[in-house]
Amino acid sequence: ARLLARCWKDLGGEVFLEECRAASIEYLDSPARTKVKRASQRFAGTVRAWGRSVKSGRQRKAWAESLLDSFAGRELLVVGRKTMVDPAFAVLCGFAGRPVPTVAELEAAPASRAVSWSDRRPSRFAAVD
Repeated sequence: ARLLARCWKDLGGEVFLEECRAASIEYLDSPARTKVKRASQRFAGTVRAWGRSVKSGRQRKAWAESLLDSFAGRELLVVGRKTMVDPAFAVLCGFAGRPVPTVAELEAAPASRAVSWSDRRPSRFAAVD
């Protein structure tokens, strides 16, 4: 992950951020994220390595803040029956200098921020009027 981050940074200023954001969105859309806990832990390790490759604390904070935007409404992770805060989200909160919210705080978030299960379920499970 460090070598990849270094290559992205060598390509130019915004390339690193764009590639990190694209990888985050790919991770968030991945079905493995909700099936295997190890997938989320692996991505959290990758995010940690990316963050450590940013030398300036101010730049690291700005980088983390911009990546946190892609997690909006998807901060929680449900694997099996257990609901938890996504480990990658927690790592980004640390880099951004924010406290990591609890599951209860995220579940109580305003409906405008959170995406409900009914918004994500396949159409075959859609409610019939």
